Amino acid sequence: MKKRILLASLILALTTSVHSQDLFSKIKKGVNEAIDLIDQDIKPTGKHGVLDLIIAPKIGLSANTLSGTTGKIEPGIMAGCYIEIFPLEQLAVDMEICYGHQGINDVPHHFDGLGYGEYDISLNYMNTSYMCRWYPIAEKPLSIYSGLTISNLVSARINGKGIHQGIKGDLHKGDFSIPIGVSYEWGQWQADIRYNHGLKRIVSSPEMKSILGKGTNSSLALSIAYKIGIL
Repeated sequence: MKKRILLASLILALTTSVHSQDLFSKIKKGVNEAIDLIDQDIKPTGKHGVLDLIIAPKIGLSANTLSGTTGKIEPGIMAGCYIEIFPLEQLAVDMEICYGHQGINDVPHHFDGLGYGEYDISLNYMNTSYMCRWYPIAEKPLSIYSGLTISNLVSARINGKGIHQGIKGDLHKGDFSIPIGVSYEWGQWQADIRYNHGLKRIVSSPEMKSILGKGTNSSLALSIAYKIGIL
């Protein structure tokens, strides 16, 4: 009986060892394939193959304001990802989804009962952009682009003298803007500078109109992306 138990234990141990080695080999192979996909040995130019497909996570910083108001620039961060496909060798179409912080600082206003004060407006958006990107020089990985950005308001606050509260209900839930930008690539990296010009007044309530008037979002952003070729 003891010999049978010992033999069964030995067989089980050998079987487990074989399966473990097989699983380890599969995991190792998967990791190596992922590394090969992410770390591509490329020398970018302004000319690509038709139907080339690229995905690129990105992160950056922005300087934001509300046009038509007085106040100081609100610094912000942005992070997201875009997909790029080439219908022509030097022309690409991009779709981008990106979080962005916007707003304005030190807006002067007089509230009844509180007197004069300066107020910070903090806005957070999820932005979806549809853009056309042109690589004008086939030998250079330089591109210029423009399109349309559709924004959805996630949260909004006003902070200042005697007031610290959410104001999402006082603003329009959606926004539209035109992005205009320039990018340059080296290896798989891309540096980008973009100006976003808002097309829609952000305020919906009379109370906030007394502070922000006909203000529209505008921002200047610097970002860096890592481009991964899929096809």
